Amino acid sequence: MDAGILDFLPSPDGDAAEASLLLRQRREMLQRALATLTPSERAAVALRDMEGWSTEETAEALGIRAGTVRTQIASGRAKMADFCRRVVHSKGRAARGNGGR
Repeated sequence: MDAGILDFLPSPDGDAAEASLLLRQRREMLQRALATLTPSERAAVALRDMEGWSTEETAEALGIRAGTVRTQIASGRAKMADFCRRVVHSKGRAARGNGGR
């Protein structure tokens, strides 16, 4: 997956149990973020970022132009990053005791 999507998430350091928990939480958040995408964005992001396919390979597999793949990936990444930021932000407010206000 594109490293930029994960840049704002805390790095898993500390003991192994904490690192394992953070990794599981990241995976769950990314699965939820993927679910917010349209089917075409989800397919493009999955093939390009998760499977490591080239833009051209992704375009051929999906039967669309490379430019369309780039557009879907950019849109999908932006939506996923926004979703993750909102989740992290809302959890941060709750942890500070603001109750989401």
